[in-house]
Amino acid sequence: MIRRLFLATLICAVLFSINCVGDDSNTDNSANKVISSVLSDKAGNTFVAYRAERSIGDHDIHLQKIDPEGVVLWDKTLFTGDDRRANVIGMVNNGNNGVFIAWEVLAPEDGKEGPHHFDRNVIMNIDEQGQIQRRQDLFEKGMQMVHDGMGGVIIAWATEEDFRVLREDGPGSTLWAQTIISSGSGLKLAAGGNGESFILWNNRDNPYFVAQKLGADGQILWGQEGMPEGVRIKHLDTALPPEPQIISDGSGGAIVSWAEVTGGEMPSYVWVCWVGDEGQVLNAEPVRELTSTVNTQIRVAADRQLGVIVVWEDHRNGMALYAKRNNPLSSFLPPENGVPVCSGLPEVSPRFEAIGDGKGGVVVAWIDSDHKLYAQLLDPFGEKQWGDNGLLIADSLCDLPVKLSGDPENGFVLGWCEGTEIHHPGKSYVQKIDAEGNVLWGDDGIKLKP
Repeated sequence: MIRRLFLATLICAVLFSINCVGDDSNTDNSANKVISSVLSDKAGNTFVAYRAERSIGDHDIHLQKIDPEGVVLWDKTLFTGDDRRANVIGMVNNGNNGVFIAWEVLAPEDGKEGPHHFDRNVIMNIDEQGQIQRRQDLFEKGMQMVHDGMGGVIIAWATEEDFRVLREDGPGSTLWAQTIISSGSGLKLAAGGNGESFILWNNRDNPYFVAQKLGADGQILWGQEGMPEGVRIKHLDTALPPEPQIISDGSGGAIVSWAEVTGGEMPSYVWVCWVGDEGQVLNAEPVRELTSTVNTQIRVAADRQLGVIVVWEDHRNGMALYAKRNNPLSSFLPPENGVPVCSGLPEVSPRFEAIGDGKGGVVVAWIDSDHKLYAQLLDPFGEKQWGDNGLLIADSLCDLPVKLSGDPENGFVLGWCEGTEIHHPGKSYVQKIDAEGNVLWGDDGIKLKP
């Protein structure tokens, strides 16, 4: 009854006909286009979600599909935000050659140029032809979404008293809804495959994370004596939040990674912790331990062999990115404290992204201090594959996140924004790179159209 009540009060789903999706003729060609997400499918097609900013308070959400050769198949307007702002918060494969896409809508309080407040989240299931299969509105802030590996999605958000998680199938039916009684911050959601999922959060009052696993039926699977809400993972109490990340290990367990910036003469650490499929903490060890500082921004990627690759910002020789592969089953790993990916980065929060290559390596993309975009592939032993300095992809980038997706069979896709001013995008591009480091969609990539 409790589950039914909170679903009934928080969720309203509305089915739309295919005529609800706009086409190219509905787009203002003068609008600034900001890439929000790129996603590849098994056939080598690429989905690009972007926000078209017609004015400071009029944001539209678009979804574009590009075939493996770089031909734009369609561009659909999913949302027209007259007097409203919108931000894409997630896009995942739907298991049927299409995608689930979700965005947040903000409504104005006093005119479109004034402050805006949260209005709702919107989720759509879009098929391979660009047609809406269902639409759903949710009225909770901070929503996160991952695929369930079986054609549906898992959604999570935090309230003041607890965490809410639910799983839905493709048509929008709720398979289960779960409430975890606990309080904390920094909620993270990760797909576990076959309908399972993991969530992670910071305890509000003490320096430890809590990890929890939910089964395909929504059952809460992890707990410890005196800690029924999940598995406790301790960390240092530092001035900067540790920003933990969680991913599946591919075998029913999870891998948690975080950075500890201690300051002073104390070492700074990047940690990796393995949690087994039954919730047992198997191992926790530092990936990096040096007297120079690190920043808390890290990226983690599974190596598909029960291990993890961690990429982090490092100050040991100026601002740089370092990477380290940790795998409990392998003795052939990069050296202690990681290998340098690149150097000469901005001193404050360089923009970078990283994904596993599916073969034990990692692809890293970053923006350097001259606002140029580079990419590099490290093999399972930490050796650079795309030249000593990486591939130069583009220049004149804005100070916005880089987007990255793909695999070695179909290529890796990058999305980025350019503009005459650092913080104000004007144009967005996508480019595909094969495993050998060749750019496939022209020298400059594909400019988003229309």
